[in-house]
Amino acid sequence: MNVLLSFISQYINVFILLLGFIILGGITVLSIILMNQRNELTDMSKGTRVSTSVNPTTLEARHDHYTTVSREDLGIKRAAFNRHCSMYQLFTQLIPVLPLMGILGTVAGLITEVSAQDMEAIYGSLNTALMSTLIALIFAIINKIVDAASGSRMIFEIEVIFEDYDRRFRDALDMGRFEK
Repeated sequence: MNVLLSFISQYINVFILLLGFIILGGITVLSIILMNQRNELTDMSKGTRVSTSVNPTTLEARHDHYTTVSREDLGIKRAAFNRHCSMYQLFTQLIPVLPLMGILGTVAGLITEVSAQDMEAIYGSLNTALMSTLIALIFAIINKIVDAASGSRMIFEIEVIFEDYDRRFRDALDMGRFEK
C-alpha cells in the first residue's frame, strides 16, 4: 500500500497536468467543430435560390427567392451534431475528475509522510501534496470557463436551429405544402 501511495504522491501532478491539457484540447477542438456546424446550419437557412418566371402577356419577369432544405440533409447534419455533442459531453464530464485527483494527491502525500519523524520532511510533503490540489483546481476552473463560454453555448444554439427547422417542416405539412 505504501508503494502505491508513494507512486501516487510522486506522479499525480503529471497526471493532473496531462488530463487537464487533454480536456482543454478536446473542449477547444470540439467547440471549433460545433461552431462550424452552427455556421453551416445558419448558412443553409440564408442560402437562397432564385426562380424566374415570365408573364407571357406583359413579358414581365418575376423572381421568387426560396431556400430548399431536405429532411435527408438535415438528418445528416443532426447525426454529425449528435456525434460531436456526445464527444464534447465526454470531455466536460471529465472536468470534475481534476479536483478529485488533486485531493487524491494531497491525501496520498500526507499519508506517506505522517509517519516521518522530521518536521522538515512533513512540511515539504505538505507543500507537494497541496500543490496537486491547487493545479487540479486551476485546470478545473479554466476548463469550466472554456466550456461555458464556447461549447455549451454552441450546443444550445445548434439545438435551437434544429428545433426551428423541425417547426418549419411541421408547419409546411400542416398547411399541406407539398412539393410537386
